[in-house]
Amino acid sequence: MSGFIRGNKGGKCVGVETSSEWAGGGGGGAGEEGQNTIKDGINTKAGRGGNGLQISITGTNTYYAGGGGGGVADGTNTLSGIGGLGGGGAGSRGSATATSGTPNTGGGGGGGGFQLSPDVSGNGSNGGSGVVIIRFKNLEENRVYYWNDNIIDNVSYLLQAVPSGFMRKNTKKCKFSLGNS
Repeated sequence: MSGFIRGNKGGKCVGVETSSEWAGGGGGGAGEEGQNTIKDGINTKAGRGGNGLQISITGTNTYYAGGGGGGVADGTNTLSGIGGLGGGGAGSRGSATATSGTPNTGGGGGGGGFQLSPDVSGNGSNGGSGVVIIRFKNLEENRVYYWNDNIIDNVSYLLQAVPSGFMRKNTKKCKFSLGNS
């Protein structure tokens, strides 16, 4: 897979008749659209965030870029939407703050809810930080690569930025570096 991948559209608020049933649709993920609200008898459920895309570049099947769940009013029979696979945060109910997207997944933050009395909006939350994934073949025999002083022996690598910097250059162990030396 290469190139750019865009998110999908979010879900809609459908079938809601009163303010106590208000519920938002889920946010779109990289792999699918967010779900619409679900009205099931007396229950109203905000939309689930759309799932992200599953990628196995690190050697493990992992979802990235899931959509955030929809927020919901604090009515008697309401449920907030869950986030989509790939780090999407859950929506909030009432005046609570929604759940943030999971770090290093690019998942969307959950949507804010609504408190009926007093009239107060809940806060939506931040999306999760992204991640840079680089895959390359080890073309040289007898080359040993290190990450935080641990030997890397797989041909697929996940290199994540950390506050203290990137992979360090150590000429006794490795002939390349990424970021600051």
